[in-house]
Amino acid sequence: MRLFPRAGPTASMVSATSIVACGGMAVRGVGLLKLIYAAHLFGTSDAQDAFLAAFLVPALLSDVLAAAVAPALIPALIQQQAGEPMESSVTLYRAAFGAGLVAATLAALALGLAFPLILPVLASGFDHGKSALTLKLLLVMLPVLPLTACNVVWRCLLNARNHFALAALAPIATPVASLAILYFGASTWGIYSLAIGTSAGCAVEAILLAQEVHRLGYPLVPRLEGALRRLGPVLGQFGTIVMSSLLFGCIPLIDNAMAAGLAAGSLSIFGFGTKLAMVILSLGPASIATGALPQLSRLAANSDWRGLRGSLLHFGGLLLLVTIPLIAVLMLLSQDLVRLVFQKGAFSTQATFEVALVQRYSLLQVPLAVIGALGFRLAASMAANELVIPAAGVGVAVATLADYQLRRVFGVQGIALASVVTQLSVITTLGFLLRRRMWQMRQGLRAGATGEAGVSGGSSV
Repeated sequence: MRLFPRAGPTASMVSATSIVACGGMAVRGVGLLKLIYAAHLFGTSDAQDAFLAAFLVPALLSDVLAAAVAPALIPALIQQQAGEPMESSVTLYRAAFGAGLVAATLAALALGLAFPLILPVLASGFDHGKSALTLKLLLVMLPVLPLTACNVVWRCLLNARNHFALAALAPIATPVASLAILYFGASTWGIYSLAIGTSAGCAVEAILLAQEVHRLGYPLVPRLEGALRRLGPVLGQFGTIVMSSLLFGCIPLIDNAMAAGLAAGSLSIFGFGTKLAMVILSLGPASIATGALPQLSRLAANSDWRGLRGSLLHFGGLLLLVTIPLIAVLMLLSQDLVRLVFQKGAFSTQATFEVALVQRYSLLQVPLAVIGALGFRLAASMAANELVIPAAGVGVAVATLADYQLRRVFGVQGIALASVVTQLSVITTLGFLLRRRMWQMRQGLRAGATGEAGVSGGSSV
């Protein structure tokens, strides 16, 4: 087996993942510059607090939308492309576009009306003036939600057509626009320039994506007539993804609650120690999932189970070949990295030692998370996202038990070590369920083929 193939599904997944990862790093790099410049202009002022509070809910809704739509919509688009004329793919795309745009617009209107009631819960310490500023900033950023719906659907369409580069790089428009408006308008508009830049950046991203979608021959006008009927299977997969995401979201809450129950400072040690692993997990598995999903969906749409299994093993082996040495080096340099980044002022040498231990243990979960990302996308490609829900339930149960037991032995470091046990339990459960589902689908195809052969034989007789 060649390690780095030049053609075939594995080569396509490697190429797509590399493009998405490079685009993600570029977007995060410019985003970091925007964060640094905004901190230079506004520091930790009330205005900065107001912006962060206003941005919290739109950002959360946008992230949930982006994370749940792609695994549900991309396999459906590829299924239509594989077995139907282009009109079927266009019809499905326009239905998804219309439904997403209407739902996001209604969510934006509901958020604008309900935010005065939500804000006292999100920011109970804000006075009247600060709360009023937060509400005004939110109104400026409400267009982000419908724009995000457009951008998510268009990125799904481009990824389904193997146009990864623009889909990966287009989100850089938001931090670039924010930087430009901050530089030229901060003296005039103050903190409003940050909110204006966020909305303007989403609009620029939408323009870039819309041009490419139109060039591929897809209309930019949504269609609502019959949308729910056409999107029935997609909406079913979307609902299961949201449910599993909510379950997985409980795991970090459990980790933090367990850390908070230990000695003073343990929660801070856990937060600092898991930061590097969280950054890697937010970039690596996400890029892998985006790059692998279209190819896995094509193999599943063609019922090429042998090719699917071979591509998964090959691509997974390549990922581990890259990931394991990288994680080993980071673990060896863990204490030096913590000392370089954090050990200043009140951050003591003892704190550096404890944070480095947590960081070493938390990094161990990265190779497992990489394999888990492939498993999740395999489930999506087979339209079997409901299998992720029991795996997520097992993960929540194991996280609770492992956190409780290991923190008694190792303290806060045990909670980081428990994340490895949790990842392993999720992968094992999902792998078992996926293998059984693939066997069932293969048996169904064989039975169908046997039935057709019997009918043909009977007709001949």
